[in-house]
Amino acid sequence: MHAPSLPGRLRLLVEEQELPVEPVSVEGRSVTMVVQGRHLHGKPARLLLEWEQGGCTELAGTTHSLVASKARTLARLDVERVSGDWLAFLAWLRTRASA
Repeated sequence: MHAPSLPGRLRLLVEEQELPVEPVSVEGRSVTMVVQGRHLHGKPARLLLEWEQGGCTELAGTTHSLVASKARTLARLDVERVSGDWLAFLAWLRTRASA
């Protein structure tokens, strides 16, 4: 299976509100990302990775603000659950590890 370097679309849902997000890194059970606006510390969230070939992987967990400003927040999602398209997600992780 070939995985894209990034999912076709990323969506971050915090308290069911969608926020613009840019991924920075994936390490272990944490995803670091830049989120537009708002303080996120301790909030439950879901990061949806929508794959170009179809399917979606959901990373659910708790957010933590690392550095915040009025416009953007560097945040970490501590992943507690992964569901959805495991094959595309694992293939994507393999391509990131070998890069």
